[in-house]
Amino acid sequence: MKKCLLWCIIPFFAVGCSVDDEDLVNSEHSLMDLNATFVSSGCVITTFNYSTLGTIEVRNDRDSLYLTITANEGNSISATSLDIANSFNAFPLVGKGNLQPNKMEYQLIFEAYVQEHSFSFPLDELNDNFVIASFTTFNGLESAWAGDVAVKQGNWSYLNYQVKEHPFNAGPDASREMTLSEAKALPSWDEVRKVYAGMLASGVDRKSGTYSPSIWEIINDFNNPERESQLGDYTTTYTLGTGDCKDSTVLTLTVVADPEESIY
Repeated sequence: MKKCLLWCIIPFFAVGCSVDDEDLVNSEHSLMDLNATFVSSGCVITTFNYSTLGTIEVRNDRDSLYLTITANEGNSISATSLDIANSFNAFPLVGKGNLQPNKMEYQLIFEAYVQEHSFSFPLDELNDNFVIASFTTFNGLESAWAGDVAVKQGNWSYLNYQVKEHPFNAGPDASREMTLSEAKALPSWDEVRKVYAGMLASGVDRKSGTYSPSIWEIINDFNNPERESQLGDYTTTYTLGTGDCKDSTVLTLTVVADPEESIY
């Protein structure tokens, strides 16, 4: 399956956030109709607005959560703060429920402003339901929160996210060995394809996916007269789905030397 790493985080500047003295609790949050949910290539994607300045797109596959912050036309991203928690009370709250951007876990400054920035987080570190707070500054001047849950204490907002079922499953990475004589004896493109398809986990769709490099590219590599040896690894990535809605697995065929025949 795809392996996803956290983006590198760099120190952030301190951003102030007003603190309301009202005795308000989380149950008094109000809902704002700011989010939009749509399906792309079978995957569910939800977007939330930073006022009129930009959006944050939230989606997941089987392994990772993906967040993409995009500035609307005419704007650019100069800084962003992000925090993900398994519950509201797990946010680094101040006082009676305020969340200040300079206390959030992930903070980035873009000295050269950008139009878009993405984060990736492993799902195995999160519950099936969790909360996301995102505060972004645009054009070095204007800042806004994203999310459909408004918090009066500090005048900020966040979003609830429930992990969506992913429509594609390519299974885990897999490998196998084959002797050189067995590899040379494979009679056709389809027989080579079957070798790789046979590594896929039970239940994985073996017909709808794509191989990269392709089966023909693997065959040509094996038969390349400039190769020092035909022994070694022949690896391809098998992918189901397209675009941002896909799942992949790495398949490796290792060609090994034939065993020496016994003289006894």
